[in-house]
Amino acid sequence: MKPLAECVDYFVEIRKAFHSFPELSQKEERTSATIAELLNGWGFEVCDKIGGYGVVGVLRRGTASKSVGLRADFDALPILEETGLEHASQNPGVMHACGHDGHSAILLAACYELARSPFCDGTFVAIFQPAEEVGEGAKAMFQDELESRFPTDAYFGLHNIPGLPAGHFGLAEGPFWAAVDDVTITLKGFGGHAGFPHLARDPVVAACNLGVALQTVVSRTLNPVDPAVLTIGAIHAGEAHNVIPDQSE
Repeated sequence: MKPLAECVDYFVEIRKAFHSFPELSQKEERTSATIAELLNGWGFEVCDKIGGYGVVGVLRRGTASKSVGLRADFDALPILEETGLEHASQNPGVMHACGHDGHSAILLAACYELARSPFCDGTFVAIFQPAEEVGEGAKAMFQDELESRFPTDAYFGLHNIPGLPAGHFGLAEGPFWAAVDDVTITLKGFGGHAGFPHLARDPVVAACNLGVALQTVVSRTLNPVDPAVLTIGAIHAGEAHNVIPDQSE
């Protein structure tokens, strides 16, 4: 096996291949199979279909009892790619817009290096998690007894950060990334003709005002030194320009 420094282009191509053929959460059959094949070729003990299409590779070296787990995700998002790149998505309406193609390529490169390194002593567990975008993959893998089947002393993961210089890592003591909660609010009004708004109760105006007001939850409720994000990602209401709808969401 060549030194990792001589294989950079190879792993870049792996990342591009993942990017070209993205798969939505819980449908990552092709990506999962590719990861398992590569790990097998590097001498890992491979278990697939954990928590869906999850893949775990185990590498044992030396006599040390310590073990460490590294984790990456590999599902994509339901987004139409319009980048024009040569390796752009070939699956219409599906795109690696969150960098999971990069996460998987990075972990595969780490697996390759550990497989060829004579300096490892202990057990290394590579965890490739599906269905991260829908919040189901990690839970499903643990329900498949990930922790008891592949015990480790510590888990590590990463997430790409656009704008951080290449070759740099961002670290912090304590919580670094937050969990996410999804909230849907339905405002029920009373529809009518757009020319007679006084005869209706307009849920669109209410939704617009609520969207602005919710930002004060962060700016005027929490301690300014505590990081928090509240984002309204979608507002849905109505179908016609001249009709006030009954409700907004």
